[in-house]
Amino acid sequence: MRQTYNEATATRLIPLLSGIATEYIDRARSIRRLERRLESQQASDEEQAGILETTAQLSLERRGQRYCCEEVEHLGCEFEAGRTVSVLIPATGGKQTLPWRWRVGDRSLRQTQHVVPAA
Repeated sequence: MRQTYNEATATRLIPLLSGIATEYIDRARSIRRLERRLESQQASDEEQAGILETTAQLSLERRGQRYCCEEVEHLGCEFEAGRTVSVLIPATGGKQTLPWRWRVGDRSLRQTQHVVPAA
């Protein structure tokens, strides 16, 4: 059975979601930085070790970001596509009930008017 939340229980998720989302954002920044570094590195023999190290770090960051998504999904929630990191929290009330939305930095929930599918 799918987990759903009333407003009070969804609000209690905010500290946990905040920690997960902060890690997700930090890893996204690291991924962008490492991708830029990898693009700028030359494939010469001298830099081969550096390329391998950067590739390994990039792999670890991507795995960590996937774990963040899995943690959110384990709660029955999902990240919402968009410029601001948001999490959709399924609301109690059946299939027709729109989920709660929590955005990074917000201290409260909002009832969604529509849902943007994740990419």
